[in-house]
Amino acid sequence: MEFLQVQYAEKLREYLEKVFNTIHIIVFQDALFPDIEQDVCLVYLTNKSNVAEHIRYEIYGDCKKRILMQTNSIRRNKPLKKWSNAILGDDDIFLLKEASGRYHQIKDFGEIAPGIVTGGNRYFILSEEDVREYQCKDYVIPIIQKASYIPGNAIEISEAVFHRICEEGKPSYLLDLSLKKDIRCLPAKLQEYLNRVGLEETGGIALKERYKCKNRIPWYGVPIVKKGQVIFFKRYGDLPRIYFNSADMHTTDAGYHVRLTNGIDGESLVFCFFNSMTLAQCEFYGRYYGGGVCELIPTEFKEIPIPYRKVGQDDMKVFKKMFENQAEISQITRFVNERTLYGEYGKDQMDRFEEIRNILIQRRKRKKIEE
Repeated sequence: MEFLQVQYAEKLREYLEKVFNTIHIIVFQDALFPDIEQDVCLVYLTNKSNVAEHIRYEIYGDCKKRILMQTNSIRRNKPLKKWSNAILGDDDIFLLKEASGRYHQIKDFGEIAPGIVTGGNRYFILSEEDVREYQCKDYVIPIIQKASYIPGNAIEISEAVFHRICEEGKPSYLLDLSLKKDIRCLPAKLQEYLNRVGLEETGGIALKERYKCKNRIPWYGVPIVKKGQVIFFKRYGDLPRIYFNSADMHTTDAGYHVRLTNGIDGESLVFCFFNSMTLAQCEFYGRYYGGGVCELIPTEFKEIPIPYRKVGQDDMKVFKKMFENQAEISQITRFVNERTLYGEYGKDQMDRFEEIRNILIQRRKRKKIEE
């Protein structure tokens, strides 16, 4: 199933669209192999005369009953960058493409780059208890390792949020030792720790001999990159994880940092992100896995369009309160839609964006066949 959407197969898909005039894709609503988190599809390629070029996409309940649940034919929107998006009709794809060209993409709002690559998060990111044990308080910087550490009702990475993560015992402090070339200048407990974990093997390779560690001096000196005022975590479930970084925190490379250009307000950008059109585009541009996770790689994230505008404090307070109170996402998007898309799209079109998003979310939530 990944063949339909992954970037490394894009050139192959483009080639096949040129060579064959009919691409017939068959997918199944129920997972064929319940014990693996992989979807399965069938792809038939034909080149018949007197047949208009198209991609035919069919969804069956399962492989036994042959009950057709849905079918689409894509003609106007060829070549189709991701064949998995053929689950939408031509009109829906055209609506998304038109909207994408109407607004600035997120790459227009600032420089975007992944967070810190450690080469071994479990070794270089410590908990508060670890920091005390290895006597390295003066040799660490705060960092957020995973989006799952952040409370689900948060829309801002604040000092309070980070304090809560620490209280839960999560690893939240990165060893900042890139300038400490001589390990002997470090506290004795920290020296012992580094000497021990440096020899720990994974797959028969010691930590200090892994590619990332082996090619830096010292091997334990993790390179520190710049932070951004807005952070987006590349993998998510039902809702993208984007935050205003008020605490000026680092993250691992699980997060993309947006270093905003002058004049762009970070809180406003996060607010405007949660409209129905932008959320639908995340599903359209991203790729999904059998476990139901959506992921945006950097090139895909940079293409996401946002109807940005400066947001007043009153609206911002309401917006934050909605997240704190865990309001329904449909309620949040309606509120944001009225302040971003209203006047440029009618209610029917805004509702359609929401419907498109729901279709694409359900696409990555295949049911497992019951035993």
